Amino acid sequence: MRLAAVLGLCYDSGKGAELFICKAEEAEGVDTKEIAMRWLSENLNYVDSVTVIDSTGRIIAKQRFNPRYTDEENLAHNQWALGKNLLELFPSLSPEDSTLLQVLHTGKIIYIENQEAWNLQGRKTVCNNLNFPIIFRGKIVGAVEISRDITHIDNRIHPVPPSQTPPAPRSAAARYSLTDIITQNSGMLRLKETIGKVANSTSSVLICGETGTGKELVASSLHNASYRKAKPFVAVNCAALPESILEGLLFGSRKGAFTGAENRKGLFQEADGGTLYLDEINSMPLNLQAKLLRVLQEKQVMPLGSTQPIAVDVRIVSSSNCPPDELVRNGELRPDLLYRLNTVTLAIPPLNQRPDDIPLLSEYFLYKYSRVLGRPVPQMAQETILFLSNCRWHGNVRELEHAIEAALNVLGEGSVLSLEHLPAYLTMREPPEIHQKNTEPTLSLPETMGLYEKKLILQALMSCGGKIVEAAALLQIPRTTLQYKIRKYGLMIE
Repeated sequence: MRLAAVLGLCYDSGKGAELFICKAEEAEGVDTKEIAMRWLSENLNYVDSVTVIDSTGRIIAKQRFNPRYTDEENLAHNQWALGKNLLELFPSLSPEDSTLLQVLHTGKIIYIENQEAWNLQGRKTVCNNLNFPIIFRGKIVGAVEISRDITHIDNRIHPVPPSQTPPAPRSAAARYSLTDIITQNSGMLRLKETIGKVANSTSSVLICGETGTGKELVASSLHNASYRKAKPFVAVNCAALPESILEGLLFGSRKGAFTGAENRKGLFQEADGGTLYLDEINSMPLNLQAKLLRVLQEKQVMPLGSTQPIAVDVRIVSSSNCPPDELVRNGELRPDLLYRLNTVTLAIPPLNQRPDDIPLLSEYFLYKYSRVLGRPVPQMAQETILFLSNCRWHGNVRELEHAIEAALNVLGEGSVLSLEHLPAYLTMREPPEIHQKNTEPTLSLPETMGLYEKKLILQALMSCGGKIVEAAALLQIPRTTLQYKIRKYGLMIE
């Protein structure tokens, strides 16, 4: 770890950064940089992780080297965390509770001891954290958190009674259900219907879709719509790990199988009774594909270094960003494995094929990130909606989400999100005619009015926290009418 380089980036002594200590008296009359450097010198050998976020709170670098986990587990955690918003990893935190987000917004260094948080698995973590802003040309562009995990020490001193432990999520990582698929597009509504039909089957499912279309969203929704929803949902990105690590991670290992090997369950055993989601299955090496095929055929897994097979009951859901026949043709996927994986194929249309969803998704992301940033939900100018609806979304829904999130950060405390707040790369990439307000409509009048009605209903539901009675009163329509329109447009909100 090049910690000095990280600190050189994130600490700018000329910007007047201040250090907050939990006990205020400790900070009085002491140079802030001196305290920070002293803490680092005392704790450098005990640092367990470094997290870097950008100006939106999204994790852009993650390095965990906690000795209580194997190298494989630390590497998998680092890869999994990249690209996620900090509050997604710790649902118990809010923008006000997170010291890392506080640093992002204040530019002040914060050191806190015994900071508690609950992760996605419902486990309590306790850390000593030092947080620095990343300042570039006078602007805060991100923040860094250096952590020492003291959970094991805290648990000995303050055991957590079972009654105080928050309930775990619906499954290990299945955070989405069918109601999280925001759509009014006919093709996507058919996809949701198909998911409901095949959810309780034991057949393998292959999800096909371009990057950013929401393949993990579909996989998670499939799991939570099935009878397996109370069991684990285990996800692994096959492209994120080298073959030597991926094999042991999937199948498990026995002590002595290789240098440093310990008795450890693989992901197949971890997912027993539930769902194993293999993302980017085409990135799995061919010889490992052969071993996977054997597991699927025999429903047994053989840990590395073991001679005793272990029976597993796992539903396999895999995904690819390329058409299956193309993968076979290019030699990226074994044909016999494909036949096992794609008993059911779910194809997610790219965002460019569902333009009627863009206003709806934009409003949803506007609400979501306004909440993350702790700000009132702004209005979106009509020209902005028109522009977004006509953009070419190469990164699909993920790119749209990032664009809205970035625009909200630029907007600040403003009340109307306009074209000038959108990322420059987006407005410069699109042809000039898209920017014009008088572009001829591509939808008929009834279709346009329908889109507007759906937008108003979604806004009302969001502002009322999903409470139908309150939303109906806000819209000044009968509750039964609102319930009908919610079903009609597929806008159910949990």
